[in-house]
Amino acid sequence: DINNRELIKLIEELFPEMAHDRELRPRLLAVLREVDADGSGTLDFQDFLRLMKQCRELQDKERVSKEAVAIKETGFNPTEVQEFRDLFLEHDRGNGELSLSDVVRMLNMITPLGDKYKEELSQIFRTVTSRQMSVEGGRDLADFPEFLWLMKELLVRNFANLKEKTQGFAG
Repeated sequence: DINNRELIKLIEELFPEMAHDRELRPRLLAVLREVDADGSGTLDFQDFLRLMKQCRELQDKERVSKEAVAIKETGFNPTEVQEFRDLFLEHDRGNGELSLSDVVRMLNMITPLGDKYKEELSQIFRTVTSRQMSVEGGRDLADFPEFLWLMKELLVRNFANLKEKTQGFAG
């Protein structure tokens, strides 16, 4: 069995965003009460499995919501979103996130980035990746919605003359 103290530590380790988010924490506590079927304050293995499943489902809902917000805020059309998704998946190494160096490599294929541009990109990247929105993930990594926000910001700024150099790529 997992006691309350161990459970808190485990949840904070596995789901730090959820554990410390003002909006999600009450939902997390409700899930905890629900999975502790006998009300003992400890979880047996079956309770633990139910908890992990419900936490993952909660995270999945938050991811879908975050992506919907990113699509709406960026104003990208469905074709553009799909093209960005393909680009993202081509470079994400299967973990669902991109590092700053992944983005630098990607952009270097379009236009060479000197130190000045790399520093500016680093600042933009850090700002964008701070928008966790209750979704688990690395603070120094961009998930797909953050990648959309990053691409929008780079296009709005015409970062490294990106607009001119990508004309004809997107639909």
